[in-house]
Amino acid sequence: MQERASRVLDSLDVIQRGLVGGNITVSDMERVKTSVSGNREKINDPKLLAILDEVDLRAQVELAKLEVARDKKV
Repeated sequence: MQERASRVLDSLDVIQRGLVGGNITVSDMERVKTSVSGNREKINDPKLLAILDEVDLRAQVELAKLEVARDKKV
């Protein structure tokens, strides 16, 4: 569980730096989405699940924005 938490936090750190620097990538967002969605059935804390749901939703929204921006460039 601690290893998974570290992966999620590392992914979120990459996203934070990407947002500040203006260079976030689709693969960055995919990594967050994957790290947040994995092994959720092992989590019994409803508050933690709610936080993971919010992070997952935000990752999906940002991923959709990146895909729309990419499609406009093509």
